[in-house]
Amino acid sequence: MNVPFRSVHPLLSTLLIGAVALAPVANVQASPYRLRSASVLQPVEGEAAAGAEAPADPPAEGPAAEGPAPAPVAAPPPGPPPKKGLGMMITGAVLTGAYALPLIGYGAFIVAAGKQVDDETGVVESGGNIVGGVLLTMGIIGLAVGAPLLGVGAARFSKYQKWKKGQQARFLPAAGRTPFGTITPGFEVRF
Repeated sequence: MNVPFRSVHPLLSTLLIGAVALAPVANVQASPYRLRSASVLQPVEGEAAAGAEAPADPPAEGPAAEGPAPAPVAAPPPGPPPKKGLGMMITGAVLTGAYALPLIGYGAFIVAAGKQVDDETGVVESGGNIVGGVLLTMGIIGLAVGAPLLGVGAARFSKYQKWKKGQQARFLPAAGRTPFGTITPGFEVRF
């Protein structure tokens, strides 16, 4: 059986990582720790850990003990950009403006004109009412689809614009400390 190395490699690396992770608890009886879950070792209740840590020495005082200030924590990296919603906005605008509203207007006109003819002649002519009703129905369905598309697309596009504005580089004043404790003013660029 000829197995390519690429298909065996992930399996071997997974087994190797598992063996390295469990190596400290190989001798379960001698260890004061028991495996409580796949990733956490906890001390056994009632038993003292053999290698208990001694209390830490109190920190020394004075300028030598201060040392350099810790580096400022950087902001978390930005996530993926939100969806633009431009396609939804364009589709909704076309459905609403070029399809639904003209059909509703023309359908209402046909129904009103048919009603006026019916009132003048006293004869009910259903052809105009049926055509007008079908056009009104199709226009209302188009409006029911186009308006939410337009609204959701506009909301997504607004969110995308806010995210894009936050991604621009900023030139800000900053101050740092050298290992000797000297404060150094300067500038930093944040993306």
